[in-house]
Amino acid sequence: MISVLFFIILTVSSFASVFTTDITPCEGIIKPQSVRIESCTTQPCELSRGQKVKMEIDFIPGRDDNVLTPEVVATATGMDTNFPLPEMDACEDLISGQCPYKSNDKLSYSIEMPILKIYPKVPLNIKFTLYDSKKAPITCFNVHCSVV
Repeated sequence: MISVLFFIILTVSSFASVFTTDITPCEGIIKPQSVRIESCTTQPCELSRGQKVKMEIDFIPGRDDNVLTPEVVATATGMDTNFPLPEMDACEDLISGQCPYKSNDKLSYSIEMPILKIYPKVPLNIKFTLYDSKKAPITCFNVHCSVV
């Protein structure tokens, strides 16, 4: 009985992790094919202080290049703040594909972002962008979140 229960929990957990997150595309920039934010399928996503949030992004770059640089801008109470990222070379965090890449390659990027305990409990918008070597955006999206 316990092994059956364990199997059901494992199956449900694995299935839940493949759900995509509802996002808002950035105007004039190609949106990702899909975005998965752990424990979030609809906006606003809840970001728990003292935890890490894992995000996976599937996209097609649309041009050949060898650089992927992530940028996360959090907007709360009318102020924009660059979110510090643990790794600024997104090529290092590709879980599918590699750098250099071709325009029609299917790439998947994974990132874990720490939500520090000092962050205020406020609603915010997160704008996520990946840039190429010329600092031109490759893909971009917005997601409404709430720090809890």
